[in-house]
Amino acid sequence: MQYLQEGLSAYKAQQYSEALLYFQQALPHIESPTEKERVLMWIACSSLAIGNYDTLLSVCPSLLGSEDIQVRRFARSVLKQYGLIGLPQKSPDISILKSATEQYFEHFWALQRFNFHALFWLVGLGILLFAWCSFGLNRPSPAMPTWNLHNAQQFWWEVLMYLPPGIALLIGVDRCRSAVQSQKMILQNHVVTSNQGKAQAISALFLTVGLFGLLSWWQWPVGCLLGLCLEPWWVCILLGIWAKK
Repeated sequence: MQYLQEGLSAYKAQQYSEALLYFQQALPHIESPTEKERVLMWIACSSLAIGNYDTLLSVCPSLLGSEDIQVRRFARSVLKQYGLIGLPQKSPDISILKSATEQYFEHFWALQRFNFHALFWLVGLGILLFAWCSFGLNRPSPAMPTWNLHNAQQFWWEVLMYLPPGIALLIGVDRCRSAVQSQKMILQNHVVTSNQGKAQAISALFLTVGLFGLLSWWQWPVGCLLGLCLEPWWVCILLGIWAKK
């Protein structure tokens, strides 16, 4: 990791020759295939900056089969620029369902952190709504004089009474949306988006959503726990089915 950090620092300082050496030294120590592809991309970028086209063109074909969208796009753009895009391209031989499951477990705690943050907001807002409904909405409206504006006053009283629940609902929806958006930011460059296994992924998605609904109807605490655990996995599958390449 020290070589990798040194390489990134040298690259940012536009010392591309030194960065290339650091990245090449870091490569044998990287075990994760995804991280190794990233380092290869940095090697290609450094080679491109210093005009080392032999290294550049030897690295890029191996990146065409990467599961990372950005890495694949970079390799294709370089090979297209040098007229080599006609080389056989290796497509990922991994299904959407398998890729989604792998990414789900690899980023499990990072994804669940956003769920717990949204759950904290929902529980807090639920407690406030319960207190408001118990002590606010059950109280009778103040006596209004019998004059021409009585109906308007009664209307605005009802609006003021139900305004806090509406605001709480909007905040809760926004927190949930923000959690899903943050999860998508983590996963969007890692989940395979090929057509392979799309039918299995859709079937698994509907099956688990149906199971969640059944458990929520039968034992809502168990259903809520299941939904909390499976929600990032559903996001992975949806990204694999509908994300743009």
